[in-house]
Amino acid sequence: MTVTQLAEHLAVSRQNLDGVLTRLERDGHVVRVPDATDRRTRRVTMTEGGWAFWNGLQATIEAFYAQSIHDFSFDDKVACVHFLNKLLTNMRNVKLG
Repeated sequence: MTVTQLAEHLAVSRQNLDGVLTRLERDGHVVRVPDATDRRTRRVTMTEGGWAFWNGLQATIEAFYAQSIHDFSFDDKVACVHFLNKLLTNMRNVKLG
């Protein structure tokens, strides 16, 4: 996907994403390549090494979240997702200045 699409998907600024992408590129996890139809646009693609790294993290990520919500009931989880979605919607609608 393009850098802009990725920034929108992650709900971060392009400037904040650029630093992360630079480190991921340095470590061989992603590459940024010019778009075939618009040379000004860059597309971010995970490398084979990036996919291997990502897949290797999955068990740790799963354990982190499982431990984080271990004492949440089903209703707690539903309520948490509801309020996080509500917060995200409100944050997207913030207009400053």
